[in-house]
Amino acid sequence: MRLLGSTDTILLYARTYAACILISAPLMTSSFVLNNILRYEGKASLAMIGLTAGGFLNIFGDWVLMTKFHMGILGAGISTAVSQVVDFFLSSQLAGWFRNDPAVIEIGTFALRAQLLTLFLQPMSVCANMMFQSIGKNGTASFLAMLRSGICFIPVIFLLPRMLGLTGVEVSQTVADFLTFVITVPFVVQFFQHLPNDA
Repeated sequence: MRLLGSTDTILLYARTYAACILISAPLMTSSFVLNNILRYEGKASLAMIGLTAGGFLNIFGDWVLMTKFHMGILGAGISTAVSQVVDFFLSSQLAGWFRNDPAVIEIGTFALRAQLLTLFLQPMSVCANMMFQSIGKNGTASFLAMLRSGICFIPVIFLLPRMLGLTGVEVSQTVADFLTFVITVPFVVQFFQHLPNDA
């Protein structure tokens, strides 16, 4: 949490909320994948149903857990986690209506498992990008934003399928995520090294 910019004032809250998010992260990622599958199949309206249902549940859960049960930031974290779980199962059902091909499911399952290998590396890239944006380092933020889906991904998606065939396609995003993380870390480390020491 400190590496991502947390101060002593918010550290306890950040840890509590992050714990809930990390627990639900695999299902959260799966939900994103399934929603994208629905869009790819031309069912954007159904994908929106899944996202909207999770969003409304999150809002309602925040209100109940934070105001009625007085759970504070823990209530917000639990509400977000539960809404993502519901969104995942809803998206799974919707996707299954339109794609029940065993071969497609097998390919998607392997690709999803490969993506999960770098699941815990992605927050570093996202938070680093947001951090540099917030302090006015727009050039650095733009460069980091282009890594995952551009600078790293494009060469990988051209190269790996030639070497590994379908497997190369399935693991390209995972490799790009790993490269993005490796490139991002030095920027973050250098930033914190140049911060003035607290008096």
